[in-house]
Amino acid sequence: MIYTLLSARAYLAMRYVHDGKGGTGPLPKHVIDAYVKFVTRGLFAAE
Repeated sequence: MIYTLLSARAYLAMRYVHDGKGGTGPLPKHVIDAYVKFVTRGLFAAE
């Protein structure tokens, strides 16, 4: 499970933060919201 979370975080950084020209930028809010939902609801779903 740890590798899944680390891979997801690395992919998001690669996909959204690096612009391909050596620069970086902030993650869009919708990406952060999706990741937080995955971690909180997907892993620790209330019974």
